[in-house]
Amino acid sequence: MTETKPFARADLAQAPTKLLRNGRVANAVVTRVEIDGRSWTVKDFSARPWWVRTFIAPFLLRRELSILARLRGVEGVSQESFRIDREAMAVLFMEGSNIGREPERVTPAYLEAFEELLRAMHARGVVHLDVRGTGNVMIRPNGSSSTSRLRSTRAGCRASFVAFSRTSTCRAPSRNGFSSSLK
Repeated sequence: MTETKPFARADLAQAPTKLLRNGRVANAVVTRVEIDGRSWTVKDFSARPWWVRTFIAPFLLRRELSILARLRGVEGVSQESFRIDREAMAVLFMEGSNIGREPERVTPAYLEAFEELLRAMHARGVVHLDVRGTGNVMIRPNGSSSTSRLRSTRAGCRASFVAFSRTSTCRAPSRNGFSSSLK
């Protein structure tokens, strides 16, 4: 069965884009694109050196997409993602700002919602390895349920993750604890 993709690389050339992050040599260029009335976050390695495009990018993209697939259905994680081609992927854009930009909105209710999100991820066998920084954790705007993925029972707080490049999956517990499994 062939997966239907919302757009292809050729569509990116005509789409309005906004640069979100121009990563270093082995990191993707991250842009926000508008295609058919929907916003997508695109991670693209096509402008990187050949050795990054050939060896690093396919591994990183496959890994991140497998994590997103494992987390499908978890509120606070984008529910649509796909591989554009060997060098790029797209994730449905989630509105919000990282907690470092709006520290006054980090309330006890928000932290409880964030803890719920982490528990849901852990229940799916995913461990985020970079939550100490503020760039990978978002505060979602209060709004309709179609724009908010994680809803706390208190004060309408919403928490979301935006990056899954530093994650790991876990297998069943071994005698010594959980054993890491990079997929």
